[in-house]
Amino acid sequence: MSFLPAPRPKYQYSTVRFFEREHGIEFTKYELDQMQHFAEARKQEHVEITGYVAWCRPPYFLLLPTTTTPNGRIICKVEDGLNYPDLNQYSTIRGNWKVDILKKKLEKVLVVSDIVKTKQDFGKIKPDISTKDFVDILFEKWRNIRGTTKALISQSFVSSPTTMTERTGGFTLTFASYSKKNALDMFLRDLNRFIPADFTKNKSLSFPVPELGIKANLPKFGWDNNVANIENIPKKVDAKLDRIPQNTDECSITLLQNTMGPFNFDARGMVKSDYPIVLEEHVERTRVSYDVDLSISKFILATRLSAPTVSLDVFNHGILHNRNKITKLANDYDAFSKRTGNEQFLDLGHKGKPLSIHNLAISIGRSNSLDTLSTDEIENASQIYIKNLENVMEIQELWGYDEIPASATMSITERRIWTYLRDNPDQSALEISDNMGIPFVDIEKNIRSLLMNSAIYESGFERYSTVSQY
Repeated sequence: MSFLPAPRPKYQYSTVRFFEREHGIEFTKYELDQMQHFAEARKQEHVEITGYVAWCRPPYFLLLPTTTTPNGRIICKVEDGLNYPDLNQYSTIRGNWKVDILKKKLEKVLVVSDIVKTKQDFGKIKPDISTKDFVDILFEKWRNIRGTTKALISQSFVSSPTTMTERTGGFTLTFASYSKKNALDMFLRDLNRFIPADFTKNKSLSFPVPELGIKANLPKFGWDNNVANIENIPKKVDAKLDRIPQNTDECSITLLQNTMGPFNFDARGMVKSDYPIVLEEHVERTRVSYDVDLSISKFILATRLSAPTVSLDVFNHGILHNRNKITKLANDYDAFSKRTGNEQFLDLGHKGKPLSIHNLAISIGRSNSLDTLSTDEIENASQIYIKNLENVMEIQELWGYDEIPASATMSITERRIWTYLRDNPDQSALEISDNMGIPFVDIEKNIRSLLMNSAIYESGFERYSTVSQY
């Protein structure tokens, strides 16, 4: 005897919320577990509980179950001899309940006897559904989308945390569509319906504390979302393409190519994108529905609150592995062969496409609740990444390649430096100067020129290697 799988329950909501959530189904399992712990603490005489500290009015402070909801909050009181706790700190609080008069009413307050800085105590945060279910639900209204395309779009929702101090987390995607008119707009609207609007407002939630007659705040969710036309990128969005850290933790940028035709790989938006996405002509919407599945927003929330750790050895191995894969791809396609230099589409530098693949691996690690990232995840991410670019080039061939950039003419000194770096890659300007006997100031000048002409790239921090196709 065999049993058919039970169908998923019908959708109950046409919009998804974050700040204004009220019903249990809107919260993730780990949030519900923490709220339950806080509810149980109210029944105990001697309390020991871990939560998130929010300041209010000394000597009082709030202990919250998580950084994402104030539901179940506890009002705590620090008495003489104990330091007021740090703002935005997970702390283990020990104390006893006492009735205090607040705003002319009797209120139950936790009088603190000890405060210990700690980490969140609810264990590894895991999504309520699997990554496969997440992808299936996200694209269930659409068909004929390649698996690699689904994977890359899905990970853009999960995003990637800041991995280097000079780069804001998140991804920049460039979209082109060869499907029906307005298909791309409909596709993106369908996907964005799964995201609560307040996820991406980069604002904190202000909530009332009537017992103290004040308002307190949760931290910002820290996700900035931007959409623009790649042919006419607004200054505000263009300034974010370099991913210089500003006032947000992670930033998603979606650039749309509205004209049907090949990508212009030299456009600033393409150079700065982490990966291009193509909706092929056979992609179509299977049904129209404005209901949404709450499990998608809960999956995004849960994955955003954790990330795998990465060792320096794994990071360095990954950048080198990714660089080799991109170089091989560039050798296979004329359109890529001279676009691997500094500030080009397949920039081989440590801040270029090898880092894009590395961040994709971390995002996949987030989705799968990994504690640490291994070389296996990076190699898997590079396979997805390279396969997507191969798919893009399949379609590009139907439209014809765009113009292949010509190599710039080098001066005698530039050619000498380039030849030296070809034979001795990954060198600093000082090492080049010492080994070639050329004054350091001249080396710096020529290095800048070679970078500008994309004849070399920055293989490490202020270390340089040549573009083999130059």
